[in-house]
Amino acid sequence: LGPRIGKFNADGSANHIAGHNMPMTVTGLMLIIVGFWGFLMACVIVPGEGWSWYENAPATIYGTPITLSALAFNILMGIAGGIIGAWIYTKDPFWMMSGALAGIISVASGLDIYFPGLAFIIAFAAGVILQPCANILERMGIDDAVGAVTVHGTIGLFGLIMLGVFASGYPALDAFMGDAVRPTISLMGQIVGAVVFFLLGFVPGYVVSLILKGLGMLRTPEAAELAGLDPVKVPAQGYPEGIPASAPASNCSRKRRKTMGFPYDTGDWSEIFAEGASGVMFTGWGGSAPGWYTVIAIIICIVVLVMGNSSEAQKYQDAEK
Repeated sequence: LGPRIGKFNADGSANHIAGHNMPMTVTGLMLIIVGFWGFLMACVIVPGEGWSWYENAPATIYGTPITLSALAFNILMGIAGGIIGAWIYTKDPFWMMSGALAGIISVASGLDIYFPGLAFIIAFAAGVILQPCANILERMGIDDAVGAVTVHGTIGLFGLIMLGVFASGYPALDAFMGDAVRPTISLMGQIVGAVVFFLLGFVPGYVVSLILKGLGMLRTPEAAELAGLDPVKVPAQGYPEGIPASAPASNCSRKRRKTMGFPYDTGDWSEIFAEGASGVMFTGWGGSAPGWYTVIAIIICIVVLVMGNSSEAQKYQDAEK
């Protein structure tokens, strides 16, 4: 397919081509996230079927108990971790909502067996590494226009590997297996699975794309791309009065930001920490709480999540015994 016209310069450097409507982009990402509560429920093996584990209770593919509410909560933890991690790293609405999507995808492979605290931590890490992964693809000359390759490809791979790390050895129930070999998760198994799925997706997709390119059906003509697909394909004007360009946030004066309710330049972390520690109130994080209080609260939350995950794991092991 190749990059969009104007994406890369002659020296290989990349130009940022922003979408024309950030509110609509963020709204669209929110709608995608809502959809995950629907199709990720396929992790549940429903009861009463010929292939079910139980007659009257849902289960995971491993035969362990599961409920829709447990899955729903882990999906929420994936959203929360991803959105927080991406926002802390980028301070960008697009990457923030993409981080929520990345968070869900990073925990999808273990959604039915992760404890909520672990799901949050994995999703948080996915949100943090999301934009750096996109930058790596861009430096390779790949124009990932909406971050789809990064979110579904790179972060999807990250999620598969993390399942092999954190759920290695997770077995099916002995009661239903008899003398059969119990299916278990392993790091090597996840790596092999990732390679297989990459080949199943990439090879046929590349062949089909190559055929479409040969037929001239893969990409719109250059003239249509330069004019814009909307005016070429749609006779009506989407925005008859035009859309004035918004000034970048970096161009807003410090005084202007304060009058808008932002007393600090969010890029100046040293000032935020210094004044927050001295007791100055600001509205950047959590309403009127001092900055250091917010930092401490985040640290406490992470510690509680880790401790809770450990205690729940111990309870599960005791119950198995």
